[in-house]
Amino acid sequence: MMIRRIFVANRGEIAVRILRTCRRLGIETVLAASEADLESLPARLADKTICIGGPRSSDSCLNIAAIVAAAVAAGADAVHPGYGFLSENRDFARACASADLIFIGPTEAQLEAVGDKLRAHIRRRRRAAGRSRRGGGHNRCRPGPGRKYRLADPDQGGRRRRRARHETGPPTGKIRRNH
Repeated sequence: MMIRRIFVANRGEIAVRILRTCRRLGIETVLAASEADLESLPARLADKTICIGGPRSSDSCLNIAAIVAAAVAAGADAVHPGYGFLSENRDFARACASADLIFIGPTEAQLEAVGDKLRAHIRRRRRAAGRSRRGGGHNRCRPGPGRKYRLADPDQGGRRRRRARHETGPPTGKIRRNH
């Protein structure tokens, strides 16, 4: 099947690259844009732009049903998810296939296989670290050196950053102190 119109379900620099490549190949483009992105460079470069929701990602960029419905309404042959967000989402690939849209990316089966490998890898790492299979809170009690138990500190990284900033100085040269 010859692809004549691609629905681009991404934003920013990635969308610009996809749109420019499609233009060089003579493929018509339709961009999915949130209300916040209607005046963006990708919106100006696309042959058509369809607003798919509000400025929040959950209302637009991550709304699978809205994206697929807009792609069908635009008469697109294929959907390009770009990178991140939807490109690794098997539910999105499944929704595109159900709507007879070509998903430009891995197949649903490939995404399922990778997802299983990632879950297995995470389980192996958690077991090797002596952690339970389920996630837990930051305040679990764990044995500490010289103590029977200590309370895990959720802001340990924050203390390290503050200590490093104190030792090396701030990046801008001034520290604003609130005393």
